[in-house]
Amino acid sequence: MHDKNKDDLLVELIANPKLTYEHIGRRVGLPEGSVGRIARGETRKDLRPKIRAAMKKFPFDKRRRDSGKIMRSKKRLEYNDDLLIELIVRSGLSYKKIARRIGISQTTVHHIASGLRRPDLQQRLRDAFEEFRAEIRRLGDGYLKRLLKMHIQHGLNGDGESARKSREYVMDKFLDPPKEPEKPPEEKPLPTFLTAEDYKAIAKVK
Repeated sequence: MHDKNKDDLLVELIANPKLTYEHIGRRVGLPEGSVGRIARGETRKDLRPKIRAAMKKFPFDKRRRDSGKIMRSKKRLEYNDDLLIELIVRSGLSYKKIARRIGISQTTVHHIASGLRRPDLQQRLRDAFEEFRAEIRRLGDGYLKRLLKMHIQHGLNGDGESARKSREYVMDKFLDPPKEPEKPPEEKPLPTFLTAEDYKAIAKVK
């Protein structure tokens, strides 16, 4: 049975990129090697989500780079899952530059990002993309509110062409566009020819 308070402290210490595993081990009473294995996800896998979440408190370029599961490619090269996901989702780097940073081939990065390899990472990639999109949406909402407030103030207090454009911008955002008049239903075209059976039916009516 693990001590929750000790686990929480361990998570926060591992997430801090300025602390060595030796220092963390002394704080929580664990060997340095055990701390490293926990940080890399080799043991105590139940702590991995908490460690990843705690690491997000630090700027991306300052985060600990040796935490996360270490995988081996076919060429026996080691690479870090957490760093790979962060670079694919957030860095804006080309696959070539990501490959150089991680130490694997550009093709491998492309295949992982495209879902052709590492099926065990695909859900984490999708979750990371969704989280990143949500952050962008929240950031965009904040800017839009500020932008709209600026246009309202300028439209009310300003003058000239720029104030007129600000008023038009605000009105376009809040006023519904005029409804187009409804078109009358199209009449179905009459048949352009009659068959012999049609002529017989007409003759009987007469």
